[in-house]
Amino acid sequence: MEPGEIQPRNLGGWRVRTLSGGEGVEAYAFPDPPGAEGRVVGPAHVFPVAERPVRWGEAVAPDLGRAVYTTRDGALVCVDRAGAELWRFDLGATGPAACDFSLDGALVWLCRLAETASDLDTDHWVVLDAATGAVLASADLGTRGVCATHFAHPAGADMVLDVGYPEMSGRLFRGRPDGGRIVVDEVPLGAGPGMTGDAVVDLSPDGTRFLTMDQELTVRSYPDGEVVATVTGEDLGGPEAGPGGDRSVSLTPTPCGYLDAGTAIVAAHVDYDEEPEDEDTDPDEDPPYEWYETHLVDTRTGAALGRFGEPAADAPALIPLGDGSWIVLDDERGRWVRHGR
Repeated sequence: MEPGEIQPRNLGGWRVRTLSGGEGVEAYAFPDPPGAEGRVVGPAHVFPVAERPVRWGEAVAPDLGRAVYTTRDGALVCVDRAGAELWRFDLGATGPAACDFSLDGALVWLCRLAETASDLDTDHWVVLDAATGAVLASADLGTRGVCATHFAHPAGADMVLDVGYPEMSGRLFRGRPDGGRIVVDEVPLGAGPGMTGDAVVDLSPDGTRFLTMDQELTVRSYPDGEVVATVTGEDLGGPEAGPGGDRSVSLTPTPCGYLDAGTAIVAAHVDYDEEPEDEDTDPDEDPPYEWYETHLVDTRTGAALGRFGEPAADAPALIPLGDGSWIVLDDERGRWVRHGR
């Protein structure tokens, strides 16, 4: 099976991540503390499926007992570990819908996007019983996004939903079940009610802060969205003179996230204003004057802590796990490899 893209899920102390792009739903679990470096990691379990899931429309329960995935004919399907269908929910959609399990595995949170659902004018947030698929509550978000991402809050019953708009902007919602309804609050991102703001990239391991990205990385307190610190491309070492003239640094949304409670990895795209003169440069290779770098930043102060000079640290396919470890896709082995500090 070809390696795909791992979708982050923070589950309070240890993480389950689902792999999108395979023939089944692959669940990666990281319950152990980061120990040995360079350890190849494989899926803890692969859920067989009757039809290939729509990309990004997958989630796995925290206990790895069941999985949900969206199909191309517009359904959300729940299966057990053997791949047997437990229930099916009609999405009325032609594209993926964002879904995730609650921290205790009892609920499935589903964002039906009006962009792909023929029966909706605005996006709807739905809470389903994970055991039966019965609808327990729903709420109209009043948005019309092009994508959505769930973040199970690591400290309680909250579910956090980032509804994305074009050009990386979005709106952030905090939801919690209350009887037969969902209590929904919008988390302010500084753009004002009804306007777009930064895109959320990660929650802190303790759930007290979160990271958003626009032209800069912003550390915000949860749940009020107050700005704690900001990091710009210039904070990471640009502009400065380099072998190809002035160097400029701009931030990119991936890879980015909490390496541990007080430190985040942030990616930068580096450009020089002219090509370095190097007789040994191979014209068939990627130009040496444009590349990715990864840096560490202090999420309490926003201070730049320097380059992340660890194995495969500048690989675009890098995911920090929040416990001091990270995984990268090893192109030579075609597998994910876990490293620890």
